[in-house]
Amino acid sequence: MQLALFDFDGTITRKDSWMDFLRFAVGPFKFILGAVLLSPVMTGYALGLISNTRLKEIGTKFFLNKWDFSKYRQIAFNYSRSRLPQLIREKALEKISWHKSRGHHVVVVTASFQDWLLDWCNKHQLDLISNVLETKNGYLTGRLKNENCHGAGKVKCITQQLDLSKYSYIYAYGDSSGDRAMFELAHENFYRIF
Repeated sequence: MQLALFDFDGTITRKDSWMDFLRFAVGPFKFILGAVLLSPVMTGYALGLISNTRLKEIGTKFFLNKWDFSKYRQIAFNYSRSRLPQLIREKALEKISWHKSRGHHVVVVTASFQDWLLDWCNKHQLDLISNVLETKNGYLTGRLKNENCHGAGKVKCITQQLDLSKYSYIYAYGDSSGDRAMFELAHENFYRIF
């Protein structure tokens, strides 16, 4: 059995789905206002002063804290059906199909949230390893329930959910420094190419 690990944002998609989803969920006005208010956090992330995990939690908490989970799931489902297909790279789908045609196990591994990815992955018969949002009494807290599936955390998420010893060969596809740790697991990796 061979394994193909695909990052999602920027690899399968042309842009970051987390930011795109937030804009879809809250509307352009609130999203732009939030982007302005959160610009110091974004600058801190760009300078390496704030981790990806902290950035994700601050942004998610700002926009989605105390949202009813069922309302959030419905918006995530609508996003998955109406908006997400427009972001997908045709070459990524072609490479995924190539792996599937050879009987390889294909897994999407991403720091984006499962709620808008699960439906898309099911449609394309792909397994998913992703971030999960924490809920409390049916409402979002804005925090992650699991290890952030980014950088070294991506490797932890993979090894917790997959027995890599079962695979004779591993491919990995990614587009950012957050994928480098995942590349270390692979026999062959592809950085911004298919």
